Amino acid sequence: MHIPAPADTPPPSTGSQENAGPPQVFLPPPGGGLGAAQARGPTQENAGPPQVFLPPPGGGLGAAQASQGRSTDLTPRSSDEFETLPVGLLTVDRRGVVRSANAQGRRLLGVRRRGAVLSRRLLDRLSAPDRERLLQALAHVGTLSELSFDDVALTDADGQARVVRVQARRPVRGNDVLLVLVDVTQTHARAERAEHEARHDALTGLPNRAHALRMLDEMLERARPAGCGVAVMFIDLDRFKATNDLWGHEAGDALLKEMGMRLRQAAGERGIPARLGGDEFLVLWPDLPPGADAAEWAREVVDAVGQPLRSGDRLWAPTASAGLSLLPRDAPDAPTLLRHADRALYRAKREGRNRLCVYSVEIDAAYLDALRLREDLTRALRRQELHLLFEPQLDLEGLRPCGLASLLRWTHPTLGLLGPDDFLVHGLGGELQLRVATWSIDCLQHHLQDWHTAGALPPRLSLEVSPVQLEASGLEARIHALLDATRLPAAGLQLQVADSVVAQASAQAVGVLASLRGTGVGVALDRVGAGTTRLDALSRIRPESLRVDRGVVARLPEAEEARALVTNVVALSRPMSIRVLADGVQTPQQVDCLRELGVHEIQGPHAGAPMAATAVPQWVASMAR
Repeated sequence: MHIPAPADTPPPSTGSQENAGPPQVFLPPPGGGLGAAQARGPTQENAGPPQVFLPPPGGGLGAAQASQGRSTDLTPRSSDEFETLPVGLLTVDRRGVVRSANAQGRRLLGVRRRGAVLSRRLLDRLSAPDRERLLQALAHVGTLSELSFDDVALTDADGQARVVRVQARRPVRGNDVLLVLVDVTQTHARAERAEHEARHDALTGLPNRAHALRMLDEMLERARPAGCGVAVMFIDLDRFKATNDLWGHEAGDALLKEMGMRLRQAAGERGIPARLGGDEFLVLWPDLPPGADAAEWAREVVDAVGQPLRSGDRLWAPTASAGLSLLPRDAPDAPTLLRHADRALYRAKREGRNRLCVYSVEIDAAYLDALRLREDLTRALRRQELHLLFEPQLDLEGLRPCGLASLLRWTHPTLGLLGPDDFLVHGLGGELQLRVATWSIDCLQHHLQDWHTAGALPPRLSLEVSPVQLEASGLEARIHALLDATRLPAAGLQLQVADSVVAQASAQAVGVLASLRGTGVGVALDRVGAGTTRLDALSRIRPESLRVDRGVVARLPEAEEARALVTNVVALSRPMSIRVLADGVQTPQQVDCLRELGVHEIQGPHAGAPMAATAVPQWVASMAR
């Protein structure tokens, strides 16, 4: 039963009388007298809220006494004093008809005037179940010394909803019964607030993890005998940490609150969203009928989260990744459902974020393979199984060497030679990928120092920058340290960043690239044409080079759509004096086509095979011949 606290009720303060709870009412047993009642009251040492002592049946009200942690004689010697007692006192007959009431009793019954006709006012203001319980209590009062029953709801004279604790006493005279009404509204309100806070997230107001898991257990208990389904979806905000780092926790909290509201609205009456912690949310759909398209509902939620959000002068374009699992199709119990939804979420992030993945057995197998590969990669860093190769880049005008691209490779003990697309994706967003990226820069610095000593620095060296590396702090300082340690001119270093990564990067990460560009370091927009190339990626970093993806080049010269794409990239580059490089070039026919379309540089097998670091000085020397 939810009874709100009155609007004009001030909040309780620590240690106050109100905070101690409602008045405690002590009813002595028959013949016990006032002394028995006092013996049950608090002493000076355990002082609490006001207590009211009522005399034994037939003893009248002359023995009543109230105290607040001390023995203060408030024995009413007149009806006026009885009128002011801090609890409601009613005399009623066995049918619940009110014979008389003191001031507090009348107020709780919704009247102020003394002498007003009360009669059925108590019964009429009770709900049907409460009314029935009261009549049953009145029927038993004659055989019990006293009787208390659950709290009931009343509306007082000010129109405020109140919660009242009722005690029924043996007859005081004739067949009438004394009822003691204690107002416990504030106690109930505090208990409800405490219960709500224990079950809900303080920031978003959504159910918290513990409450959500309890609800899921209840949903499964209902679903099994009814033959219904339950859907479980994990949903995470993409790159939320970057928002927090850039704009601060206040902005991050505002975004989380907005996401909570969007989830609540998108889930509607069918779903129940909850916040698990951080930027992790959960949506539950209970009582699904057979054939219900929970995946479509889940996509609607993901789309709703991704709508642009304006806060002050900031415009955010949040995206979310989600994983969905279903009962009974995917799992019979809550732990397995949650585990499968989490693995589907992992697949969504691995495939590029901003999408929903529905659990399947294949996802489970891929997840386990990824875990094993990540363990192997951790060992590989210790065993020095990673290394860098260097692939030549040629200027199409005369096919002259113009640079080298560093390629990360892993010699796996059983899988053989692996490229970064085969293994780095399994550490996406994690500490492991950042460790690999740091190792790559350290290794490159070591090779550059050797080449500098040999007088064989290449004219330009390209280094791929991962999404995690770009968003992590310290990239700019690390690049400057590499240049200082190797004497490599800033213009001799080019950072390759995928266009999809730049389009989704935080403003802080883009600022780092812009700052490096300002010092002369080159930036190449990589994998152009691999997906939907966004022009805003171009405007955000003003690159010196566009790298056409090898998948586009592989379709040349036959595929007209590939020719058209390269033509558009070249046309886009000309007004900004940006050079265009084609990656993965293999045949002379592709070289002729690319030269015809206006491409400036090539990289791939036709330009030269990747070489070990020890072969670079000889390659540089050959450029002079």
